[in-house]
Amino acid sequence: MQTDCFCCCFFFFHIKTKSIKSTTSPETMSDLFIIPGAVLSTGISFAFSVISYKKYLQSKEKIKIPHFKPGDDLLKEVQKSANKRLYAAVEGKVEPLGKPLKSTFVPECYGVIRKVTTRGQRNPERDEVPFCLLPRGTEARRLWVRVENPLKAEGDYLQEVYRGVKPEDSSGSVPEHTGKVQSVMTGIGDVVMEQGSDETMVLEPPRDGRKFFLFSGRYESVKKRQERKTLTLMLMSFTWAITGCSVFGTLLYTTLNTQKKKN
Repeated sequence: MQTDCFCCCFFFFHIKTKSIKSTTSPETMSDLFIIPGAVLSTGISFAFSVISYKKYLQSKEKIKIPHFKPGDDLLKEVQKSANKRLYAAVEGKVEPLGKPLKSTFVPECYGVIRKVTTRGQRNPERDEVPFCLLPRGTEARRLWVRVENPLKAEGDYLQEVYRGVKPEDSSGSVPEHTGKVQSVMTGIGDVVMEQGSDETMVLEPPRDGRKFFLFSGRYESVKKRQERKTLTLMLMSFTWAITGCSVFGTLLYTTLNTQKKKN
């Protein structure tokens, strides 16, 4: 039955092709293949342009948001914001709220988040302990921001502390990434007040669909990285748009020129 259907389809396609060949000129046959390809290329170019532009806007939004260090200024802004919820960037020093995680491979290396990827594993091993962001230097340390659900955050907030092999398994490389204690981290998300507290703040994933980020390093370095990324996305969007316009212009010119020759 399947063979009969295949033969019928092939016969129909063969007859249809012969019919097209017999009723069209070589130029028209060429157009039948060139025009759909050009339309497809135009659509793909504009689609990539739109995607790049959306990512550009998202990246640009990260640069424009207000940024703070844990302290009185942030506390005042949160308390006077709508629903006491402020979408902002917070830069601080990582401090565990309890016993930190110890590196599996590096002595005297402690962190609050750890990710170990072993060969053959699709999902890396992830561990975390509660931690907060403290102001750096000689600033007041009575105010801090606790980070809620850090594993839900996007961004390059982990540092590679080891890449080697397990002592019991020499078959492949094992990288270990850690959010190190005392390192500087910048978080972007909703800052809210800890329930039952007038001073403790919490950085948590936004409820309105905006992104939650954690980055390794100071806010200024994060901002510069985002500016470079934003510029790249803008150029990509512009390039794809120009490509789409060029293909569309060529398609339009070819079509009009063909119609002119027919007339």
